[in-house]
Amino acid sequence: MSESSDVPAVPSAAGLPGIAGARPLSAPAADPGRGQPAAEAGQAAARAGPSLAEAVSTADDAAWSTLFGATEVGSTPYSVAVDGDVVYLGGDFTGVMAGMPQDTYLRIARWDGRSWSRLGEGLDGTVHAICVVGDAVFVGGEFSVAGGSTAAARLARWDGEGWSDVGGGVSYADVPSMAVVRVLASDGDRLYVAGTFDRVGRGDASVVASGLAAFDLRSGTW
Repeated sequence: MSESSDVPAVPSAAGLPGIAGARPLSAPAADPGRGQPAAEAGQAAARAGPSLAEAVSTADDAAWSTLFGATEVGSTPYSVAVDGDVVYLGGDFTGVMAGMPQDTYLRIARWDGRSWSRLGEGLDGTVHAICVVGDAVFVGGEFSVAGGSTAAARLARWDGEGWSDVGGGVSYADVPSMAVVRVLASDGDRLYVAGTFDRVGRGDASVVASGLAAFDLRSGTW
């Protein structure tokens, strides 16, 4: 005489009926004293790999500090741009950096994968944004002079050999000292500039722009 029950039968290990490829949840590990050797349980754990805690505790952080040739890359870095293997770093640093003496790197530096190099005489004020377009490196921030002698109203360009002004830069009539470029981006044809300013350009060529403007890289106009 067979007995009936309302509890459904447990699916076999071959899979769930009607669901292709489905497998039942693994059963709890057997007690080594009841037939499963303890070695089998240890081998299964080994196949699972190290735990997250173990991976973190054994991580080699040394590569992070030596990747750029030194443990110190400026006390106030604010912007980074990458062009292939080259990394540009901008900020407000002028002190000891990458093992070099005071005033070696003036608010901007270039890493080529092996060593740091200067971009001329740098900038006389904080760098907040860097954008690489082709062979030109555009830099925005709170500076007024680039390369030690070139007037550059918060916006400048490095061509690999020297600095130049970009379209007369930006200005803020109410409080001139508060003018700043904080963000740069480009689609290859235009340089998009954002920050605190109310005009871009210089003299009769200036244009009203409330914190956002586009500079045409082909025509050199705003």
